[in-house]
Amino acid sequence: MTRRTVLIAAVIVTVAACSSDQASGPATAGVGTATTAEALPPPTTEAPETTTTEAPAATTSTTEPGPTTTALPGPTDPTGRTVALLASTPGGGNQGWVPVGGWSGSAFVDAEAAGAPQWTQGRAVRVSSLGARAIGSEFGADRSSCSGADGPRIRVPVSVMPPAGSGFAAIAVEGSWPLRPRAVVEVDADVPEYLDAARELLAGRVPRSTPGEVVQIVLADMNGDGEEMSVVVFESEETPADDGSGFSLLFTYDNATGRVTELDSDVVDPPPEPDPEPVVTTVPGASTTSSTSTTTTTLPPPPPLERFRVLDVADLNGDRVYELVTRAWTDDEHNVQFYELGRRDFSRVAESTCDR
Repeated sequence: MTRRTVLIAAVIVTVAACSSDQASGPATAGVGTATTAEALPPPTTEAPETTTTEAPAATTSTTEPGPTTTALPGPTDPTGRTVALLASTPGGGNQGWVPVGGWSGSAFVDAEAAGAPQWTQGRAVRVSSLGARAIGSEFGADRSSCSGADGPRIRVPVSVMPPAGSGFAAIAVEGSWPLRPRAVVEVDADVPEYLDAARELLAGRVPRSTPGEVVQIVLADMNGDGEEMSVVVFESEETPADDGSGFSLLFTYDNATGRVTELDSDVVDPPPEPDPEPVVTTVPGASTTSSTSTTTTTLPPPPPLERFRVLDVADLNGDRVYELVTRAWTDDEHNVQFYELGRRDFSRVAESTCDR
């Protein structure tokens, strides 16, 4: 049995699943959209500044239409217009959304690059996250964001609150093309090849005996060639442990070839045992007599462990090739990272950071 056959039997969603958000087998439900069009709501008037950034569920909005029976092919030429990419403010509130960068009309760039995409108040925008359908909204007035850069307020008609402590929960992207022309699914399965790949990537950094587990698998045909790639997160079971140690690893696995590529990782080693230091105490009035005791050196705390998750997999410039947006967090900060797909692997384009 070939490697590809093994993986298909374990996790890969069949061709039929590419036509529906509700993939069969080990895939979880509610995994985005595989539609041929996405509807946006009519422009609305921005709410007064005293309101929150999240409107009640009853607010009028248009979501994407249901899945069709045929997934769109890929790739095609990207849009020639600029496309701003932003990330939701961790924890909500009335701050602006965080600029991450986007499509300049000819290349993906970060938010501080010359010619970085800008947004216009009142223009339509879509709010998206892994496992949810895109929701139409519009850019509001600029506010200071948690990254320190100005960003627009974006109202959404449903709650987009992040899981506790994990930071960014959604992205906002302009355009009218399908964000997910092919199915994107989260998979819950034990795949020995993924575990072996993770251990090989961590070799020399983490003892093989250290307990770890796959906590996220996101599966998609990234460029429409009919071959699936998995984005995988492998973490220590205690994250972090009582002593602050742990690891988190984000990597891709090409299910056709077995090619493995690390995207990001963080490893915090257990602190070393402090060495006792002798302390000599001189007895007053006895210059030749002393007694010796010991004290323990206090070591600085270990650095906070950074953990990773996939935030979204979506076509951000209309060429039917997927980009990857991830989030990361520590005890001190939240991060959002943006990757584009090259000939074989993803490469990071931009990152934005907010203090917690």
